Amino acid sequence: KIVLNEVDDVDTLIFDEIDVGIGGKTSDIVGKKMHFLSRSKQIICITHQAQIARYGEKHFYASKEVVQDRTFTRLRDLPDSDRVHEIARMISGDKITETTLQHSRELLSI
Repeated sequence: KIVLNEVDDVDTLIFDEIDVGIGGKTSDIVGKKMHFLSRSKQIICITHQAQIARYGEKHFYASKEVVQDRTFTRLRDLPDSDRVHEIARMISGDKITETTLQHSRELLSI
């Protein structure tokens, strides 16, 4: 997508689970490249990697719920204050500590 960016007339790119099979430094590189693409395209990305999510301009929390054999997906817009907490959760799971929150704040200060 980077190579064809200037000739591709698609305005919105959707990346679903772009982080499968990668982590750490590779995730950060993918995030940087998506951030670069976002200068000329709208990017929608579903990720579980804090290293990718940190580059987003907006952050939504997606959840799924099954009710009577039907699956419902909900999106909730996260304000910046909740974004720090969500990035911390992506880093450490359910056990969020002051250290994890500090790491989240560092990641978000790109």
